[in-house]
Amino acid sequence: RDFRKRRKKWFSRTSETALVLVVLNTFSDTFSQGLSVPLDQVASLFAILPIFYASSVIAMLAVSRAVTSSASQRVAATFTATQKTLAFGLPLMQTVFGGTASMGAITAPLLIYHPMQMVAGALMQP
Repeated sequence: RDFRKRRKKWFSRTSETALVLVVLNTFSDTFSQGLSVPLDQVASLFAILPIFYASSVIAMLAVSRAVTSSASQRVAATFTATQKTLAFGLPLMQTVFGGTASMGAITAPLLIYHPMQMVAGALMQP
């Protein structure tokens, strides 16, 4: 236990670095094979995904209001329920769909959604 406490910062940095490397590797693989998504479809994703995100936030706020009266629990539930991560999503997609010619099309929504939700989350912070 003391060993872990003394090296907490090192373990944290190692974990973060490994996570960044996994995402970078999968991201690079996706784009090295070509995105294979027409520009009009990418534009559609940029139009549809913010609406989807806003709808999911509003829906989760409504559900959390029905379940709890605690403001902090509602915020936590809403934030965690609407977040998707590249760190988990891309490697999972690579494992399930790896080697398919349409990998770019499969990952495009997540590649757009993840940065969008990061910006939205940063804007929602007090």
